[in-house]
Amino acid sequence: MQHVVPPLLILNTLKCPKSMYQCRISKNCIHLAWICDGVQDCLDGSDEGNFCKYRKNKNKKQKFY
Repeated sequence: MQHVVPPLLILNTLKCPKSMYQCRISKNCIHLAWICDGVQDCLDGSDEGNFCKYRKNKNKKQKFY
């Protein structure tokens, strides 16, 4: 699956704007909404890393019984 909207991508930069995520190896910048969305946007897969499990659990509502 690929994003339908035109990519918000900045190639090979030293530092990304705060509204973007920097891929670990390529140093490309992608939109923050593309992190942990199930689509690998960074060639190294760093936008879909292990931290996504923590991020998803943090966003779930806790149920009390």
